[in-house]
Amino acid sequence: MRRLLLVRHALAAGAGPFGTDKDRPLSVDGQAQALRLGEYLGDAGYNIDCARISDARRTRETCALIFESNLRTPEDLAYESGLYNASAGDLFETVRTLPDSAKTALVIAHNPGLGDLLKLLAGSGDHMDIMSGFSCGTLCVLESRELSGWRELEPGMMCLKYAFHT
Repeated sequence: MRRLLLVRHALAAGAGPFGTDKDRPLSVDGQAQALRLGEYLGDAGYNIDCARISDARRTRETCALIFESNLRTPEDLAYESGLYNASAGDLFETVRTLPDSAKTALVIAHNPGLGDLLKLLAGSGDHMDIMSGFSCGTLCVLESRELSGWRELEPGMMCLKYAFHT
């Protein structure tokens, strides 16, 4: 089985003296959201094999706080500039290039691309109501028993198993 964890970054600070949008940090509430995501993932026993993270400050901070809990940081963790405001198609290609050794993968990115990716991948599931919005600090867990490798992934091949909003 393959499991894909999609996380929209936690709540960022509003516009301010941070420079560009890419430089915005997490707000205090966003920091708490990211810690709760990490606690949830750790308590649920997820063993993340690889992670692909947008290189924006708020996604990097979300990632750091998620792994600050009792969750093991994967050796294969990469911050990618191409994931900043990426389209669903670009995110889809990122997932399709994940190593076959990764049974559970984490992607932390931005909307609208992340929400569109969720719609593209999730052919079914109990939490399809999340499709109407993918707010900050939300985790969606998708699974597929059909995939022997990520390169085989096609639209609609995954099932949305769980959605967790902090």
